[in-house]
This record gives sequence, structure tokens and C-alpha cells, in this order.
Amino acid sequence: MLAAMFSGRHTLCKDSEKCLKGVDFSFASLRKVIFSGANLHHAQFQGADAENTNFQNATLTGCEFTKANLRGALLAGANLRNANLHCSQLCNVDLRSARLENARFTYANLEGANLEGANLTGAKMRKANLKGANLQRACLVGVDLTDTGYVFIDRDGKHFRHILNWLRDGVAPIPKLSDLERSELLQEAEYYRLLGLVDEINEVLNRKKDEEVESELTRTDIIKCIQSEKVRLRGVNLSGLDLSKLDLSGVDFSFACLKNVNFSCANLYRAKFQFTRAKLRGASLEAANLSCANLQGQLNACLIECSLCGADLRSVHLETADLTYADLMGANLEKAFLQSAKLNNANLMDANLQRAYLCSADLQDAVSTVDI
Repeated sequence: MLAAMFSGRHTLCKDSEKCLKGVDFSFASLRKVIFSGANLHHAQFQGADAENTNFQNATLTGCEFTKANLRGALLAGANLRNANLHCSQLCNVDLRSARLENARFTYANLEGANLEGANLTGAKMRKANLKGANLQRACLVGVDLTDTGYVFIDRDGKHFRHILNWLRDGVAPIPKLSDLERSELLQEAEYYRLLGLVDEINEVLNRKKDEEVESELTRTDIIKCIQSEKVRLRGVNLSGLDLSKLDLSGVDFSFACLKNVNFSCANLYRAKFQFTRAKLRGASLEAANLSCANLQGQLNACLIECSLCGADLRSVHLETADLTYADLMGANLEKAFLQSAKLNNANLMDANLQRAYLCSADLQDAVSTVDI
């Protein structure tokens, strides 16, 4: 049914495919009119009131809709290529799977519009209102979104909840994810340029790699080695070994990989460590005797989460070392050189820090029974 008053002299006929091309409906009242499937190529709808009108699957290429009222109109599957909808009212309009290539929506009101699956390639949407609009699976290649206040990103939404949670709370369940999920989340974090999240993911990935590294020697091998007068274990991978209670005095551990090594109660008197940029994350030196150990050049040593309870660390050199979450309970750090060291959340309960040099050290949230 066509029930509209429109300007211009046009003859209506039964074959709407031919008769509605170029028809001038400017400022006409077209509420609830059914144009579904009609060919309205280059028709004029400027200022027309077409609220709740049915244009489903209609051909509307090159049509003029400037300042038209199309609130609640059904335009699903319609072809609006190169149509001009400047300043038009399109609140809650249904444009699902519509063809909108190079259409002009400048200053248009598309609040609550359903554009799911629509092709908006090259569409001009400068200063358009897109509040609450549904753009799922819409093609937005080359869309001009200047001054809309929105940025549309064509990405897989699988991991976006982790992105949002990290942006809101600074927390993401990275350790609980599978290797594949971590790699995928890393790609998303890099895409959004979230450098903090990228660092957190890489830290977990690197930690996992470290845990998989096997030691080159066994505890038995080490026991045999220390029978010699001068023991050198320079550059040897000792990751994860249990070296507790052994007499390792004078042993040269320079450049060795000591991740997660257990030195609890070991005698490391005069042992030599070259830890410049070394990593001892998770290593245990509980009650170890490190007095007079050669720890010079300890720049940037990684001692995160190390257990150094009761360790003898007198005069130790750990400049700029990272001791975050390290357990130094009861450790003897008398005259220790800890300039610019990171001691965030470190446990310094009952530690001896007399005459220790802590200039520029970071002791945020560290626990201690003494005034530092």
C-alpha cells in the first residue's frame, strides 16, 4: 500500500520496480508506508516524515534523506549506497545487513540503531550520534568517524573481557590461561598498546620457560665436585637443584644459572658470585652463610621472591638489585650496600640493617621491625 502525499507530478502504477525511481517525496508524510522491495533509486525524501516506515530490501541507492525522520524505520537488507542521510533522525532504525557503502550520515542521529552486519565501507559519519548503536559484524573499512567520540576496532572479542578487567582493575588471570590463550592475549595487548599488560604476560611466559630448563648437573655431581680444593662452576646451569646444607665455601658460581636453587643452610663462606644481571628468582638461601662471599658487581641482580631468612649478608654489594617480595627475615645485612635496590614488599622482620647503605632504595610496603 502506498499512502503518501508527495510533491511533483508522478504517475503511480502497479509495477513499482519501474515507477518509483526518482520520485520526489520531499517533506511528505510517509508514516508506516510499506516500500518493501521497491526500487526507489534516486528518490527524494528530504525532510520527509517516514517514521516506522517499511523499506525492507528496498533499493534506495543515491536517495536524498537530508533531515528526514526515519525513527524506527525498517531498512533491513536495503541498498542505500551513496545515499545522503545528513542530519536525518535514525533513532532505533533497523539497518541489519543493509548496504551503506559511501553513504553520508554526517550529523545524523543513529542512537540505538541496529547496524548488525551492515556494510559501511567508506561511509561518512562525521559528528554522527552512535550512542547505543549495534555494530556487530558490521564492515567499517574506511569509515570516517571524526568527532563521533567513538573508535571501532575490528578484533576477535574472545579475550576482550581480560583487556577490560585489566584496564579497570589492573588484574588479568594470566597464570591460569593456557599457553595458546596467553599468546592470543599477548597479541591483543600489543594491538591495543597496553605495555603494562604486555610486560605481565611476557613475565609469565619467561617464568614458565625458566621452570622448564633442566640443570646440567645433579646434587651428587656437585658433592663430588666440592671434594676438590678449588671448585669452579662458572656459567653452569644449576636451575632447581637442592644444594641445601652443603659446604660450598669458596666455590666460584660466577655467571651460573641459579634459578630456584635451594641453598638453605649451605656454607657459602668466601663463595664467588658474579650476579650482574643474573637471575635467582625463587632461589632459597635460608640461613646460608654468605659472609665474606664475593658479591661485588651485583648490578641489576634478580632476587625476586628469594628466601634469605637468617642469611649472613654482611657487607654484601647488591646495588640496584631487585629484591621484590624477598624474604630477609633475620638476615644480617650489616654494612650491606643496597643503593637503589628494589625492596618492595620485602620481609625485613628482625633483619640487621646497621650501617647499611640504602640511598635511593625502594622500600615501599616492606615489612620491618626497625626504623630504616
